[in-house]
Amino acid sequence: MWEKTWCNTTVQLGMRSEYTQSSGNLIGRNSVNKDYINFFPNVFINQTLNSKNEISLSYSRRIDRPDYNDLNPFIYYFDPYCSARIC
Repeated sequence: MWEKTWCNTTVQLGMRSEYTQSSGNLIGRNSVNKDYINFFPNVFINQTLNSKNEISLSYSRRIDRPDYNDLNPFIYYFDPYCSARIC
């Protein structure tokens, strides 16, 4: 993380990277392999207006991972009349 203060303004910058390696196999179908890298920057800016007031601004990038059921390609049969595909 990098931080710098000028007069009444403080700036913080940061960066995080994440490497993902995933694979999936299904009998009778091709396998799926995905390898990728993501970068997650963050920025924080704080401006002191006076002894009682400040203004802050921040930005960060995040990632949401899917739940296992979101990735499962199978059909679930609850009874002869009710089924669901969770994909």
